[in-house]
Amino acid sequence: VDYQSLRRRIQKPFDKFVARNVSLFITGSRFAGDRLVKVLKIDPGKAKPIWNGVAVPNFKQVSPTKVPGEINFPVASFVIGMVAQMVVRKGHKVAIEAIAHLVSSHSLKNGDIALVLEGTGPLENDLRALVSKRKLTEFVFFVGEVENPFDLIDYIDVMLLTSVSNEDLPNVISEAMAFGKPIVASDLSGIPEQVIPGKNGFLCSAGDIEAFSESLNCLRVSPTLRGTFGERSRSIYQERFTSEVSAAKYKLEYDS
Repeated sequence: VDYQSLRRRIQKPFDKFVARNVSLFITGSRFAGDRLVKVLKIDPGKAKPIWNGVAVPNFKQVSPTKVPGEINFPVASFVIGMVAQMVVRKGHKVAIEAIAHLVSSHSLKNGDIALVLEGTGPLENDLRALVSKRKLTEFVFFVGEVENPFDLIDYIDVMLLTSVSNEDLPNVISEAMAFGKPIVASDLSGIPEQVIPGKNGFLCSAGDIEAFSESLNCLRVSPTLRGTFGERSRSIYQERFTSEVSAAKYKLEYDS
């Protein structure tokens, strides 16, 4: 983050001290590395990206309607998941409006689609009010903090992330890719390093409700496309985002 705000201006002397004394910065994405070089004005050779590696549990089949002892997930022909704290930067309002656009544009009925929102946060009441206002209570479902989010990731057809600011390389996208899920996400920060448009998902400009709606519809109407994107997601995860791949890269840096 640059030094436009008072908070960051106060931090600037400390940043300079850190920049002088650190030999190598590791960032979780190429985007973050480029920003670090620009803001701290350091030699590009002092910043190296190593994609965050995530570990996932062994794949298992959950009940189509219930996670034991947990929660009933909605049943629909096409289930969209969003796993995120309910704060402004995650863009839940964009997700809800995209569903509203999708429902109205294609005359969808109860059971055609479901958006499952996992998580809580300060915006939850506002989001519930928006869902009610837009008459989407048959299409958008709040499930709170699921004890094991991987149960939800395993259950859904596509992972949605409509972030509007302050992202890097969201772990939840890598986790969904590990489970072979197509991704629809904002074209922000390091997300394009995870999602390759037309290969394992779609990227949309932050806040572009119609783009999110139509990207979701492309996946809704084509199970074949969902399957193809999902397979590629899994392949990209194995190549880039496993904990083993990440740890090996760190080991190389320590060895050198």
